[in-house]
Amino acid sequence: MKLFQYALIGFLLFASCTGKRNDPGSSAGENIIITEAICIMDDAPLNKDPGAASPVLSSVQLGEVIQIITNEPAGQELSTGKYYEVQLANGSNAWISGSAIYTNAIPAAILKEAVIYSNPDANTKTGKNFFLAEFGVITGEHDTWVKLTGADKKKEGWIKKKFVSTDPGDVTVAILAESYLLENNGTLIKDKLPDFMRQLPDRDTKLAVELQKLVEIEVVDAIEQSIMEYEHENYDEELQFED
Repeated sequence: MKLFQYALIGFLLFASCTGKRNDPGSSAGENIIITEAICIMDDAPLNKDPGAASPVLSSVQLGEVIQIITNEPAGQELSTGKYYEVQLANGSNAWISGSAIYTNAIPAAILKEAVIYSNPDANTKTGKNFFLAEFGVITGEHDTWVKLTGADKKKEGWIKKKFVSTDPGDVTVAILAESYLLENNGTLIKDKLPDFMRQLPDRDTKLAVELQKLVEIEVVDAIEQSIMEYEHENYDEELQFED
């Protein structure tokens, strides 16, 4: 099983995702900067040239931090319809769609199910929720609220800050959960939970503790169900004997 093929990503998430610096190889007039971006999609393709039709050289995993080269103003949101140049570790370059990445964002994990609002206002419910163990990136903050975008940008909106963790350990657990433990809508596949917990490298994070509680609840429920079935069978046998 490839559950923990991204385990090292957690170490990358200690890096700030908003830092920018001038590219020493560019002229001052070009105003080229290199900035860190977080991948919000799993297996996001890195193309040889800008465009989906260009050959795919490699891919970027959910939650991975990459270096992009841009001349856009600091703090400006990336365009989803544009491709951005990526600086690879081996010194070569590739291109990635703006729809797959975020700058000026903080990786986060959902600690408890949270209602999504269209604005930081309790009267703006969207009818959607973020679920336990989902991964997302925080792109805004207001008082006790944070604006969150989920994996693959399927969900976006405002939730209460208390339901979110930005701890790197929790974020790593959420990334692993996205690839193995969650349905497309973000709900848990409970049958996979015990196996997931057995393989977690760190079970002491807040999110891991919450998931372990679910495992224990499932075990208790299974025992109670078995007892009820046993008592029901014995009751039926007693009735048959009396007849």
